[in-house]
Amino acid sequence: MNKFFKRCIFCMIFFPVIVKFAPPGAWGGESLNDAIIIDVRTVQEFNAGHINGAINIPYDIIAEKIGEVTTDKDKKIIVYCRSGRRSEVAKNILEKMGYRNVENGGSLGDMKKMFPGR
Repeated sequence: MNKFFKRCIFCMIFFPVIVKFAPPGAWGGESLNDAIIIDVRTVQEFNAGHINGAINIPYDIIAEKIGEVTTDKDKKIIVYCRSGRRSEVAKNILEKMGYRNVENGGSLGDMKKMFPGR
């Protein structure tokens, strides 16, 4: 077997193991665990249940309140709501304000899948 095929086989066998056991952020960028998680639902919805560690800023006041959380325009921010609609509005607002690393996490259920145990 030539060197190329041996290397391909090696990579196919060991690369998934390396990825699985790599520390968060090892492949560049921020770990999701380092992200700021913002619940953009109402205070009442937030109090009824939310992702542990999430900050509640309703989407309709996010432009006024985000500066209290971060002014770092490159910080990873994940926004979520009940269905993903309000979080998309919040994401668009933050991006218009110059935040470059904002993700719509979708619904609370989606976030629980992304962050099991939180």
